[in-house]
Formats: sequence, structure tokens, C-alpha cells
Amino acid sequence: MGRLLACLAIALAAVAMVLALAKRERPATATNYGVRVRSERARFVFSPRRYRWTTYGATGDSIRMNELRVRRVSLVGSFNDWDPDAWPMKRDEGTWELKRSLDSLGDPDSVAFTFVVNGRFWVEAPLEAANRRALAPGRAALALPVATRSWGAHP
Repeated sequence: MGRLLACLAIALAAVAMVLALAKRERPATATNYGVRVRSERARFVFSPRRYRWTTYGATGDSIRMNELRVRRVSLVGSFNDWDPDAWPMKRDEGTWELKRSLDSLGDPDSVAFTFVVNGRFWVEAPLEAANRRALAPGRAALALPVATRSWGAHP
């Protein structure tokens, strides 16, 4: 009986540890990433410290964001045929920014986007992003937040 209680105590401790780790990995409230919408304009913002992973376009290998020296960033998405050269972003003290009218993005319900670093590294949408949208099995992008329909979102 004593041995059974000891095993039960160990199992409960393990469950408590797993729950504590899960709580730490995912924020209590999900936030939108990469875009803020106001007054019929979208402001796309890329801050490398908010993203963990990229995919190297030529091989599909995953590379940690903190292993890259970010020199240039482009906004790619359904609105520019996913072309890394189409919409370069401007650097502003460690972040990159690009403003566009909502009309230039097409239908807000179908907009999907991500960022390309140094022309080759496609930024992975964070799992905790409230505006993450699955594109295909194992592939995801960011979307205009649901709140965009009322034109208010958070980067």
C-alpha cells in the first residue's frame, strides 16, 4: 500500500510539472502578430524577437530566428503572389514596417501573409498567434485579425 501511494505521488508530481510547463509556453491570452489595422490602412510590423523559427526556402530546413543576422525583410502574401521582392519593408530601430491601404490587400477574409528575411528565410507563424491560419498540412501563415472586420487589431 505504501508503495502504491509513493507511485501515485510521483505521478501527480509529474502531471503538475507538465501542466506548469504548458502554462509557461502558451500565454494566457493569444495576441495577433505582424499587423495593426486602423482607418482603412494596415501597418505590418516585423520584430525578429517575436518570432522563433524560419524555413530556408531552398531546402525547407528550419532555422532559428536568433541564428540569423537580419539585413532586410519583405512582406509576402496572397496579395502579392508570395513574391519576396514585391513589398520590401523599411527598417526602424530593430523593427521593419510597411503600410498599405486595405484596398491593396484584396478581400480581408482571404488575406494570408508572412515575412521573408534576407530574401531566403520564410518566417514561421508562431503557434500562439491568434491570427495564425493553416495553409496546408504543416504550413501556416498569419492573417488579418478577425477584429479587422471592425478595423482594429494589434501587432
